[in-house]
Amino acid sequence: MIEELEAFRRRGNRLLRSLYEATGGDGERTVSPEALAARHGFSEEEAQRLVGYLYGEGLVACHDEGQVSITPEGSARIERGFGLAEL
Repeated sequence: MIEELEAFRRRGNRLLRSLYEATGGDGERTVSPEALAARHGFSEEEAQRLVGYLYGEGLVACHDEGQVSITPEGSARIERGFGLAEL
């Protein structure tokens, strides 16, 4: 069970990283989660579960027509992972 949860979180982080790359970390730009998921071979259903997880963590915002954007917290998490937050 814990291994499944960790794998789910890793997939969420991959989706978040793709969102960051697609938007350049700009919270004003929106993207379809399905388009992001397709990059990783995730189904639309999986993409929606991952977006729900990331939304619950405060890392993405949901918009009209199913679009998502990255939040400042989401950008900060990715930048810390890339070592950019210290710049």
